Amino acid sequence: MGRNIFILICAAGLVLLALAGAQIAGDVSPDANHKIDADLREMLDAGREERIPVIVIFKDCQPQDPGGLEIKYSYRLIPGLAGEASSRTIQEMAKSDSVSAIYFDAFAKTSTPGDDRASARG
Repeated sequence: MGRNIFILICAAGLVLLALAGAQIAGDVSPDANHKIDADLREMLDAGREERIPVIVIFKDCQPQDPGGLEIKYSYRLIPGLAGEASSRTIQEMAKSDSVSAIYFDAFAKTSTPGDDRASARG
């Protein structure tokens, strides 16, 4: 009898986990939200109004001007563009089928061991 109850409790737990997973999956927006990296998503959720530096990666080999993006650089080795865009433009670009991903274009900091100064590279 104890084994049957254990199996029943495990089965009920699995059903609850499956239902919870389905609910979470239903709450996530379509593919557009998955194209925006976590740091950039935080900025958008915080309601940043100024233009944000981004890198936009396209699915096709030839990146196209998505409109609203102030292009600063076009990459040669990857189908991507770097530039600045408003929150609204970033969200619109994420909905495009031609866009693969959008990343926050942050400054990289470099330093050497024992060096207290760090220099920013953009």
